[in-house]
Amino acid sequence: MTEQNLLDLDALEAEFTPVPLPPCSVCGAKLGIVEIGGGRPTIYACTSTEIDRQHYSASRYRHTGAGDSRVVSLIQRVRQLEEALAKQAPLEEATLRFPTMLRKMWSGGEVQEWINNQGPLFRAPMPNRPSAGKTD
Repeated sequence: MTEQNLLDLDALEAEFTPVPLPPCSVCGAKLGIVEIGGGRPTIYACTSTEIDRQHYSASRYRHTGAGDSRVVSLIQRVRQLEEALAKQAPLEEATLRFPTMLRKMWSGGEVQEWINNQGPLFRAPMPNRPSAGKTD
């Protein structure tokens, strides 16, 4: 991105990348959802069939890093577009001139001054094309 970067893509990607769910901290078994909704983080606990109340309490995990894969996909697309843009040829400043055939209707000097006051205009460079009738 430009030096005047308004978005820190790395920080956004870190914030929205989903955090994987860890295994049970007591026995290593898979955690299952025990509380969900209400605008609060999802709570997980051990799903092992042979657990007691102490095991259950110790295995509870508050998951706050669900992330958003759509945002991560958009960040990846922005980076792809930035790469493609960086590979393009730089734009060239275009010079506009008032056509002489129109000078009978308008003052060429005034119109050229107006064109110049519009600020710099840019165009993509013309692709190199072989001359007509010329063969390699």
